[in-house]
Amino acid sequence: DRKSLSPDASTYCQMVDGYGKAKRFDAIEAIVERCKPELSTWNKRDLTVFYNALLNVYGKAQNLQKVEAFYQELREKDGVNDVTHSTMLNVYGQMGYIEKVEEIMGNMDMKTMAKDQKCIVYNTMLNAYRKVGNAEKAEELLGKMRADGVAIDAVTYNILFMLYIRSQQMEKVEELMAEMKAQGIDPSHHTYAYLIRLHGVELPDENELERVLQEMRQKGIGGSLVIYGFLIDAYGKLKRFDKLNELMEEVERSGFKNKVELLTRLLVVYQAEEKHDMVDKIVDTAIATKKHELDTEF
Repeated sequence: DRKSLSPDASTYCQMVDGYGKAKRFDAIEAIVERCKPELSTWNKRDLTVFYNALLNVYGKAQNLQKVEAFYQELREKDGVNDVTHSTMLNVYGQMGYIEKVEEIMGNMDMKTMAKDQKCIVYNTMLNAYRKVGNAEKAEELLGKMRADGVAIDAVTYNILFMLYIRSQQMEKVEELMAEMKAQGIDPSHHTYAYLIRLHGVELPDENELERVLQEMRQKGIGGSLVIYGFLIDAYGKLKRFDKLNELMEEVERSGFKNKVELLTRLLVVYQAEEKHDMVDKIVDTAIATKKHELDTEF
């Protein structure tokens, strides 16, 4: 919560956020240099929130050197809080540094933490284990999560879906889906995307793929770039070119940005099958689409 920040700290944090989105790290460095003489006069809250903003920006950019440097500075200023730890967990988790993740989690006081915050922390660590494919550690942590009385949410299930789909553990996937529904948690857009990848790409089964798509539509969950991308891969693997043609028409009608990304995936499939007429058609469509996007943008 930045509402109680001083005007200077609030302004600098907003600037860091903005330049981070624009990937203007040179401008962020200039802000940091400008702030240095003032930092000694800031209260601890202002310091912590400002450094957390820096950690978040450089963490998203996966600039580990900067992240660790700012983290060390904040530790020396005794300004580390749960948000800091959560940011560091996410950075190390995304990069697969399990030892670092476990070290950070060991420094956190989970007993005094609210349950919703605990859930975020557990999910971040679960995702780190998912990144490196360590199902044993993930299941051990899931047991701790349950023992701690933390409710498992849709994010938790989706992380586990990704883990088990990657290792092609179908029984685990089915158990999770049944448990998720028994808990009254509706499968999300991401859940269906992972199931489409499982039945369409990892372990191709057209009947199961169509069942998942039908269930998704019944729940009113529409397509997305991710789902369409997985479907293109799936129908390409199944050699269902009739379905691919339908997908291409849907992509052309859709309001998606970055349609060219999907058209490129279609192009790869048809090139592999040496379907030159379709290759030419997709290239023409992609060029026209890109031109339209640029014209609309300006």
